[in-house]
Amino acid sequence: MKPLSADCRRACAVDNGTIIAMFFDVSEAITLGADVVEALLNAVDVMETGLFIYVDDRKSLSIPSKAKMRQKKLSPFALEYAKLGIYKAMKEEGIKKAELAR
Repeated sequence: MKPLSADCRRACAVDNGTIIAMFFDVSEAITLGADVVEALLNAVDVMETGLFIYVDDRKSLSIPSKAKMRQKKLSPFALEYAKLGIYKAMKEEGIKKAELAR
């Protein structure tokens, strides 16, 4: 699984300098931070949550789009990355959890 691109920019509706981070590949993943660092830390968490919502709904994980200028590339933490990789491989091969348990 490749890193997803996070688009971080100043929130239009907030004048206090808050930064919004969102993913175009995981439209449910939107978060805020007081600065870019905080927004990116929050972005990893919300990205993982959004991806696991896809897993719970048994949706396919899409191929991440290419990062555009000024976008940051973010990946899930190692354990979540491994879980998502297993899910993606199982989905592609048509393997169910019960088969994996045997």
